[in-house]
Amino acid sequence: QASGSLDEMKFALVEALVLTKLASDKSKPHRLLDVTSKLATHATLNGDKQNALKYSEEAILLVKETTQDQTSFRLGSLLIETGKLNIVCNMQERGLEQMSEGIGILDQLCGSDNEEVIQAKEEYERSFSEGKTDDR
Repeated sequence: QASGSLDEMKFALVEALVLTKLASDKSKPHRLLDVTSKLATHATLNGDKQNALKYSEEAILLVKETTQDQTSFRLGSLLIETGKLNIVCNMQERGLEQMSEGIGILDQLCGSDNEEVIQAKEEYERSFSEGKTDDR
């Protein structure tokens, strides 16, 4: 039954994506971002790492577009999560760069004592150390 629900979710999201792309109002980039982020979540729930990564990368571009390249909590969090996906998909360098950028944004916005910042730094260090071990 859960699989059926995920299939229905994807159908609804793809339909929403098509309809949003056909729109021409000022809220289009924001709605595209919402749908694209939800498609990334759907792919993650389905264990489809490649599509989760594809939609997450698109979402990063949409966040930058909708915020006019201003830093935001959403961008920082999305960079960290997309960085982790890149690492899982064997793109270690890109993943670490994205995680580092996201951590920098959240550190600036929330402070270095923020729990999410602390956790992201720990995950970054762990991923960095594992990457160095794999290179040997």
